[in-house]
Amino acid sequence: MLLNTFSKEILDSLPDIIIITDGVSVFDGNYSFLDFVNCGDIEEFHRNHKAIYELFIDKEGYITHKEGHSWLESVKANRHKKVESKVIMNSSILGENRSFKITYSRHSHNKKLAIISFSDITKMERYRTLLANANKDLEKKVKQRTRDLTKSNKLLEQAERIANLGSWEFDIATQEFLWSEQMYSIYEFDTTSPQSTYDYFFSIVSQKDREQVRDFLHAKVPGCKDFSVVIDGKEKFIACSALQIKNAQGEVKKVLGTHQDITNNIQILKEKEHNDRALIQKSKMAEMGEMIGAIAHQWKQPLNTLGLLVQDIPEALEYNELDTKYAEKFSKQSMDQITYMNQTINDFRDFFKPSKEKKNFNVIASLDSVISLLEGQMQRYRISITKEYDSRKKCMVNGLDNELKQVLINIINNAKDVLTEREVAKREIIAKVAQVDGNIAISIEDNAGGIPKEILPNIFSPYFSTKGEGGTGIGLQIAKTIIEEKMGGKILAYNSDKGAVFKIVLVSI
Repeated sequence: MLLNTFSKEILDSLPDIIIITDGVSVFDGNYSFLDFVNCGDIEEFHRNHKAIYELFIDKEGYITHKEGHSWLESVKANRHKKVESKVIMNSSILGENRSFKITYSRHSHNKKLAIISFSDITKMERYRTLLANANKDLEKKVKQRTRDLTKSNKLLEQAERIANLGSWEFDIATQEFLWSEQMYSIYEFDTTSPQSTYDYFFSIVSQKDREQVRDFLHAKVPGCKDFSVVIDGKEKFIACSALQIKNAQGEVKKVLGTHQDITNNIQILKEKEHNDRALIQKSKMAEMGEMIGAIAHQWKQPLNTLGLLVQDIPEALEYNELDTKYAEKFSKQSMDQITYMNQTINDFRDFFKPSKEKKNFNVIASLDSVISLLEGQMQRYRISITKEYDSRKKCMVNGLDNELKQVLINIINNAKDVLTEREVAKREIIAKVAQVDGNIAISIEDNAGGIPKEILPNIFSPYFSTKGEGGTGIGLQIAKTIIEEKMGGKILAYNSDKGAVFKIVLVSI
């Protein structure tokens, strides 16, 4: 075995295929390699294959089977030219070809051997193929657009090269910090520098993370957490995976681990979060017209009541009824109506405020607030809303209260539209809340006959609408984003014997 037990454990935990080879024979490999070739151990691989390059499939632009044992020299040459080396191999388990990016490292104890990492880039290669085909079509119409896409491809390839994985070993007694070549690349550290890797590393670890990183390396805390570094004023986010090595007395002597640059992923997540928030707010604005109509309808009755109260004053004065008791009654009745109108406005205003952070809230209270806000509209369209709540238990969840209300308003408004469009005689919406297996289940059911089977699978797809030009097709897409991505729940749609049912499942607290 060419790897010590601890290094072997780390390599076996990685998803990438990693082997030690001279270009022909495979002297050692991690679990990912053995799984890929469907072998129980290296000896079984040797019995089935004479050389590693037997697995390579010929295709232009890739390291091929035809190159034979010289394939390793091609990889080394590409590395010096800063050209990406790729290979296609067939997975006997999956029954398909997979594309890999090859990363080369010299073996530290044997110059004839190399440590080779195969990172699966099949999905990205398929994406590149699709993008290349699209470019060919676009070239006929827009040359400038083609140049832009080509430039975008180069930036994408550059981003892939940045996403390296580096391994390291730290000796607590000597404070010796040994790095693989990828670590030097990730942290942009010159291997010829007289500065120790330990001193350099802690000079770039961000101030907020420095203490917890140092405590872990020196075995003061058991867990390794992700952290960030700052190099030349730029912040990089690092994913950490590590193992503390103890002696027979249980003392931690060494720490082995890996660091991976995940800066690009973090930036993508931040951009997605920003875009999701903007789309959610846009969806709220799309509901504003109907919500204003709902407020106008809900204000009609209290305004009429206030008008009657005001009109009664001259008659009370004429019949000498305008006394203290009358004034108190007038004041109370007027303030009741004004309070109701004010609460309606507050509910409306709160609905359009984006939730800044998650909080604990009662699902029943949120649903009641939505039903109250839409009550006037439901009456206008002769729709009754029946509540069936599990009131015996507190239906509390942690999440985004206003965004959940937005989802509920969208679902109830959709039910109202279909009930009206299909001219259902006795229009009904049933709102249920119950606790099921530690979760809160909210369901909104109508009696409009259900969703056509041919469109039901696409109901949450982006820009899919059943309302023709009058629909944006983002309402239910946003609902799915809020419930599943923002609140960690599940939303689904199905048909009952009465009509459509939208069910939301959230984790109870």
